Amino acid sequence: MGLGLEPDEFTMLGLLVFCGQLGDVKFGRAVHGWMERRMSTMSSDLILGHALMDIYVKCQELELASRTFGALKKKDVVSWNMIIAGCAEVGKLEQAWMFFDQLPCRDIVSWNSLITGYACRGGFSMVKDLIIDLVMENVIPDTVSMISLVSAAAETGALDQGRWAHGKVLQLFSEMQEDASPDNVTFVSVLSACSHSGLADQGIKIFSSVKDYGIEPVVEHYGCLVDLLARPGRLSEEKDIINQMLMKPSRSI
Repeated sequence: MGLGLEPDEFTMLGLLVFCGQLGDVKFGRAVHGWMERRMSTMSSDLILGHALMDIYVKCQELELASRTFGALKKKDVVSWNMIIAGCAEVGKLEQAWMFFDQLPCRDIVSWNSLITGYACRGGFSMVKDLIIDLVMENVIPDTVSMISLVSAAAETGALDQGRWAHGKVLQLFSEMQEDASPDNVTFVSVLSACSHSGLADQGIKIFSSVKDYGIEPVVEHYGCLVDLLARPGRLSEEKDIINQMLMKPSRSI
């Protein structure tokens, strides 16, 4: 800029992505201010708008994120999902609902953003109602939806409902294997579901398949397996697993 060269939208996008990765909201606001003064097309550029929202959401600056969202001349489902997820993540669930109700076309990410927000705060009844509502709108719950239901059930001690949800997680995992490869987080969730459902043998089989997907088991996987064996009292097998671990067992193990 000091050389008389005007940065274009690609330069500014790179700066915003950098700010988002660092979580540097102060620098992000400075870049935002420069863009508003110099770039007349900023409010119509979705990519730049999303990059700005990403910074503000990550830094929990919801007022700035909402202002940026409102300034966008054109919004897509990603814009709506970002603001809903941002509000839900910091516990502003009423505000998240407000945006959710205004969303013209909801996808599974829209639903999961709200579902996860309630699950993190033990809102089992609301999570259950949301999943029923999304099914009524012909949206298929995914692993994230069902894991949120399991988490909320565990928080509130709704054990019978939790066991039902665990069964759904296992069903979704089976269906998922036909279309996509599960990742680290998926395996942790499924192994946890097996543990809480008393499905030790099935859990062992799933743990044994982790490497088939090019994934090296991490301490969280071993933690689930140890819990899986401890619940039915299979202590000798539990000790064997701990001795076979390639990393130092965590305190919980």
